[in-house]
Amino acid sequence: AIEYANNMLKKLFKRSYADKVKGLITQYISTGEADVDHIANELHVSRQTLYRKLKTEGVSFQGLLEEVRFSEAKNQLRHSDRQLSEIAFSLGFSDLSAFSRAFKRWSGVTPKEYRDTD
Repeated sequence: AIEYANNMLKKLFKRSYADKVKGLITQYISTGEADVDHIANELHVSRQTLYRKLKTEGVSFQGLLEEVRFSEAKNQLRHSDRQLSEIAFSLGFSDLSAFSRAFKRWSGVTPKEYRDTD
């Protein structure tokens, strides 16, 4: 019975695969290496295996990437005075307008509006 309980606890506290991927995305986003091939390589799996494992947890790589980008964007907008274009590039956006469109899609407001409502 104790062994069963310990196994259940291990499963309960084991980080999900999505959490591991999210952690790596967070770690590599500012270096521009948060792409699926680099993350799969870090986990020593193929891109297909990464996609498959995430799918079994009901998430997608793109969804996790957007989640991290949105979280990091909010953090930087709130806690730094970096220019919006600097933030955009640090999150892997090719230009400010792409970042602004994505941020507005995620939050309903532009990055500038978000920063100004402090």
